[in-house]
Amino acid sequence: MPVKPASWYGDYKPAGWHDSGDNNIPALPVASNNNPGLALPNRRTLGGWYRIVTTNAQGKKVSLVVQHTDLGPAAGINRIDLNARLAHDLGYKANAFPTDQLKVEYHYLGKKKPAWASNPSQPGNVKGKTVTKVQSTSTAGITTALQSQQQTQRVASRGIQAPWFAASARMART
Repeated sequence: MPVKPASWYGDYKPAGWHDSGDNNIPALPVASNNNPGLALPNRRTLGGWYRIVTTNAQGKKVSLVVQHTDLGPAAGINRIDLNARLAHDLGYKANAFPTDQLKVEYHYLGKKKPAWASNPSQPGNVKGKTVTKVQSTSTAGITTALQSQQQTQRVASRGIQAPWFAASARMART
């Protein structure tokens, strides 16, 4: 997977994130910066889904499926942009985001959210807990953190190695 340094953009007012250099209107018409998303300069993948692997604010590796919702950063800047909501969900603060120090691996999954991620949530290790992260504008079918943890434990006890579980299990051991 390609790896790039990261920065953040946009507003997420409930947590005090404000980017005066951004109009806070994603290039993807159905998107909102109130949902986790990322910006890349490739217009062809706008609206598509990416698997990202990075480190949260607590120093734990996390793997998430996130939609490409905006265009940027500007041409010639070798960086990936996380929207403020995604950066916040990873446990970072606006005044202490590790711009260009945080590295993000990313892999394009396609225009359709993969079947293994079609549940509106997927396990991750955000803020030091096993939780589910919603990656769409719909809230139907959201599972709670406890349900996600129980599902992860059931999958582990059966020895099933779904793509998202294998990555989450490796990260949980580190």
